[in-house]
Amino acid sequence: MRKLTFLFLILITPLIGSSEIIFYDTENGSLISDYVKCAAIDKIGNKWIGTENTDYGSLNRFTDDSAWYVFTPGVMPSTQITSMAFDTSGNLWIGTLTAGLYKYNPDSGWQSFAADTNLTGVNISSIAVDSDNQIWIGTFGAGLRRFDGDSTWIKYTALNGLNDDRIISIFADNANCVWVGTYNGINLWNGSWQYYDSLNSPLPGNTVRAFAEDRSGNIWIGTNAGAARLDQSADWTIYDTGNSGLASNQISAITVDSSGYIWFGHRGTSQQEIMVSQYRGGISWQTVNLDHIPSVLYVVITCAVTDHTGNLWFGTSGEGVVLVKIDPTAVADENKNLPAGYTLGPNYPNPFNPGTSFEFSLPVRSAVTITIYDILGRKIRTLLNDNRPAGVYRMQWDGLNDYGRPVSTGIYFYRMATLQFAETRKMLLIK
Repeated sequence: MRKLTFLFLILITPLIGSSEIIFYDTENGSLISDYVKCAAIDKIGNKWIGTENTDYGSLNRFTDDSAWYVFTPGVMPSTQITSMAFDTSGNLWIGTLTAGLYKYNPDSGWQSFAADTNLTGVNISSIAVDSDNQIWIGTFGAGLRRFDGDSTWIKYTALNGLNDDRIISIFADNANCVWVGTYNGINLWNGSWQYYDSLNSPLPGNTVRAFAEDRSGNIWIGTNAGAARLDQSADWTIYDTGNSGLASNQISAITVDSSGYIWFGHRGTSQQEIMVSQYRGGISWQTVNLDHIPSVLYVVITCAVTDHTGNLWFGTSGEGVVLVKIDPTAVADENKNLPAGYTLGPNYPNPFNPGTSFEFSLPVRSAVTITIYDILGRKIRTLLNDNRPAGVYRMQWDGLNDYGRPVSTGIYFYRMATLQFAETRKMLLIK
């Protein structure tokens, strides 16, 4: 049975851990177009930004040493980037407005699928990669394509499975379900198609622009009429400006930060606002205006991603990229309920493919290491080797070793060690 929950108490509090907000745009020479459409993080932490404009879109890479690299039109197949996603092998898949689909590998370079008959005349709107390494490609009005990256294509339209051929967003969750947002609600693929809209479910609006999954496996959905959370028991919780701290019901992007807080990017409601909302659970909310350029435009948060260090990257439709740097020390110091002892929590999901996450807690500032081992006791990956303040933290493992290569199916162990505490837990990777 579905249960619908509405929240009415609201607590607005200061932004936890926000130490700095940095803007990257054409004014400071970081980008050659301020119309950002998409963003993704690669396995070594580089940030990839795609922009779209009739004459001067670009593909941009921002490295951890604070250097921007812009792929020039002579190197990049198309200057109008609409969507991107990384597969489990580290290939970057790029959708364009009019030039089809491309794959970029740092070693072998570019591969074009623009001439493939499955994409003839198609404008790509969104891309996601599931844990089976299937590429899901959404289009503006031509339905959905599923591609194995080699030669096998499956086409879904309103004639054979979809409720709308106008795809806005795609998201692949940790359970390998694929969520497809349209102007008529959600198409959910889990081996067969299911549908959610405002008539057959509590979904607050039928224009679905964003999805995210939190650490508990709940799916967060952004619509034109508020947000919804669908939990593991198929219970719905609805959030809007009337019962929560959302800055606007127009939600265009969602990301989950390293503390598990949910961030919502909004469509512009005035010419002086680019609003994001942060939800910390319960009744705790806060909003931030990221606008920094006087403009006559109504600017939209077009995308949002969290990088490996916990910082947030927001793309906008006219003001470039906004980086919200999160200070983990501030997060821990502001935690009013510090842990009573050291703990290492279970990972979720388990079994998993390709990634999983777990929590650990420190009652006092501690030097802590977290290491992944295989069943033979060989070190696979050092996830953390740092001195951290007291607090509760979440770690993620993406199934890669220290060399950035995917590991094979099998049993693995993650071990937390400080001077006062050590614990090891088991997890299972199944491909």
